Formats: sequence, C-alpha cells, structure tokens
Amino acid sequence: MPETGFLDRVLNVAGRRYRYQVYLPSFYTTDRSWPIILFLHGAGECGEDGLLPTEVGIGSAIRRNARVFPCLVVFPQAPQVEGCSWRGEMAVMALRALDRTVAEFRGDPRRLYLTGLSMGGSGTLRIAAEYPGRFAALVPVCPDFSDELDGPHRAEQGGGDLFDALARAIGPTPVWLFQGALDEHPPAVVARRLVGTLSRYSPEVRYTEYRDVGHNAWDPAYDEPDLIPWLLSHSRNG
Repeated sequence: MPETGFLDRVLNVAGRRYRYQVYLPSFYTTDRSWPIILFLHGAGECGEDGLLPTEVGIGSAIRRNARVFPCLVVFPQAPQVEGCSWRGEMAVMALRALDRTVAEFRGDPRRLYLTGLSMGGSGTLRIAAEYPGRFAALVPVCPDFSDELDGPHRAEQGGGDLFDALARAIGPTPVWLFQGALDEHPPAVVARRLVGTLSRYSPEVRYTEYRDVGHNAWDPAYDEPDLIPWLLSHSRNG
C-alpha cells in the first residue's frame, strides 16, 4: 500500500531548496489519475519548515473532515522575507511543486485547481492570470491586494485597471470567491467590485460573503459542503 496523509517533499529552484507537502487521501491508489488542488498560504505561514501551510485553511479542513477531499492537495511554502508574495520565483516554485506531484502521483492534468487565502488569495488570481487555462477552476479566499491598493482612494476605486487586467487574462475560468463582510484587507466593497469585474469575462463566478466574519473567511469557506464537489466537477475540457 502506498504511503498516504501529509507527505514531506523537497525541490530546488534557481539553486534554492524549498520544502513542500503533498496530501494523499487514505484511499489513494496508483491505478487511476487524480485531481489536484494547489493551495497557496497567507503571509502568516511563510517560512522554511514545510509544515505551516498545512495548519491553516484547507489543511485544517482536511484534518476536520478528510472524507470531503477525494483529491490530492499540494502545499508549497514561500520563505519568510520582506515583501513575500506569490510572484516571480515563488510562483515558479509553486507550479514546479504541482508539476512534480502530477508526475509522482498520477495527477490528472485536466483537473488541476488553484486556491489560496489572503496573500494566497491574490496569488491565486495573479498566477491564474499569468498562466491562463492552466487551472480548471479557482477559489480565492479574502484575496489581499493591499500591496497594490496602497491608498484609500485606490481601494475605494476597487482596483480599477488591476482587476480588469487580471479578469481579462483569467478569462472564462470558473471562480468562487469568499470574503468576510467585516474584513479590511480587502474591504468587502473591494471584493464585490473584483467579483463584478471577473463576471464580465467568466460565465461562472460565485461569491460568498460571510456576514459576521473578518479576515478569517477561510475556515467557513473550506468547510462549505458544496465547495469541493463544485471544484472537482470542473475540468479543462468541460
């Protein structure tokens, strides 16, 4: 029987060593192909231990109710540095971890999904825009664009050209975005405008806003009973 659960893995990118984890359900077998979710953590999980990303968000949801996740999940980890984000080399590293998982564990390249929270929520949209058509569906949770919406006027304008450029590049990929109504990074009004912009280019955009929730929209989001079935119902060939 293959080893299952949260497995330690290591890869090298541009001469630097990165730890990541791969989750395999207890019923994993090698005689079929598997859908894979790539999870991007938030700023609080940056580091080099390879473990923190599994302790917040989708990893916690798996530990609460593993039977809901009939798929593989990849947890890359960005290092703790000033200006940490899922851009440039970090985006390359995350996708390299995904590619290795596809090769090692018989991942289905038509059923790859991208999700993340806070910094990882904005990273989800940025990577999807940079690699259009790579993912069958996206789930950004409280995507934080505060590094670019750096003033109250720009935030009030809802992202303007930034959101339009992202949405145009992402195109028709299905998106389900989650947001806390009491969040300030971003404020819910900005998230609503982002959803409206995405809806101009994709025929399938869902939005869930939690009334009494602040920035931590990820616990209720990843516990949504319809989320994983919705996500896994999509493939790049429809």
